Amino acid sequence: MNEKRGHWYLLTGIFIGFIVGWFYSSLIAPIRMIDVTPDTLSDEGKAEYRTLIALAYQADRDLGRAKERLALLADGDMIGALTMQAQQVLAEEGPGATSSALAKLAEALQKGDAPREETIPNEASPTAAEISLLPSQTLQPGQAVITATPEATITITLQATFTPYPTQTQLAALTMAFSLLDEEKICDTDLPTGLLQIQVEDRDGMPVPGARISIAWEDGEESFYTGLYPQIGLGYADYQMSSEETYILHVGESCEIVEDLSIPTCRDVGGNYFSGGWKLKFKTL
Repeated sequence: MNEKRGHWYLLTGIFIGFIVGWFYSSLIAPIRMIDVTPDTLSDEGKAEYRTLIALAYQADRDLGRAKERLALLADGDMIGALTMQAQQVLAEEGPGATSSALAKLAEALQKGDAPREETIPNEASPTAAEISLLPSQTLQPGQAVITATPEATITITLQATFTPYPTQTQLAALTMAFSLLDEEKICDTDLPTGLLQIQVEDRDGMPVPGARISIAWEDGEESFYTGLYPQIGLGYADYQMSSEETYILHVGESCEIVEDLSIPTCRDVGGNYFSGGWKLKFKTL
């Protein structure tokens, strides 16, 4: 006698096979990723990888090795990726040592050579004169124009142990107090109108990255940080003022407030008036 079982036994077999296959591939013999390249990492993994490279560079000052390691991420703009990550760390109030290390590595790559040791005299420091801001571009508040040099792609196997090397200044930058050292009106038609430039230094005149700058006006307030544009300087920050506002500003946890900041009026040699900007210099109390 023929037994009419239908097709349910086929579905049951498929279901049992699926369960057995999942159990085997997940628990008994799971897939293991071996010898994968850093460019296959997730965005979070790439960010952690850059941080480790920056901290390692801070310890050994080997720019060539750092450059080769970064090339493994296959970033289109190596310097821009470091700068954006440093900005993100500061915006999220992350470790000051991390943002500083990322910014310093971006600066070294921009200059094209590793910084000299402190025991060597006449070490040159980057100045704002080395950077050209493009007046044809409209800047948003807290932004500057940066021209980055594309980097070559290098393939190399990475095997290293990374050792963080933060300094006390980097760790304390977010809570340090600063006083206004100098205030200068800038009348330069090559710079964007209303550009507020800020330079922050420690007692020894060294730039301080990661210092929080708080600025407020009648209907709002905002914070930004030094060290986001290492091409200009690690202690540098800027802000685009509006012609309709008057601002107050302070750096770090200082009680000293700079008041009545607004776009100044300048006059050229021909007697024509135009709008300028300000340059403020702060120093550790």
